[in-house]
Amino acid sequence: MPPSDYSNSGWQFESANVYQAGSANYLMLGKQLNAYLDSGSLPPKDAFQIDKKLDDGDPATGIIINVRGLGTNDGQCVDKVWTAAPPIVYNKSNTESRCLLLHYFQR
Repeated sequence: MPPSDYSNSGWQFESANVYQAGSANYLMLGKQLNAYLDSGSLPPKDAFQIDKKLDDGDPATGIIINVRGLGTNDGQCVDKVWTAAPPIVYNKSNTESRCLLLHYFQR
């Protein structure tokens, strides 16, 4: 896993059927937990800024999706489970690194 500027974090390319998006190719930025990047590595405010700049600023739609990583409780990255009914917003008051960012190349 190549290193990142975020502490103990990295990125990897995946091609899988994940997060109810169907089969997709995506880049994941997260923190390694076990053998995978399954833990959040971005504070919600940073995740929001990336999403807003590259996409639509909505954590559950578009090509940038932010989800809570393993070991993170609901509400620590976004205000509710990302598959819930909209609107879903980032919990920008939380300064802990709890968001796992997925950048989809095809959906």
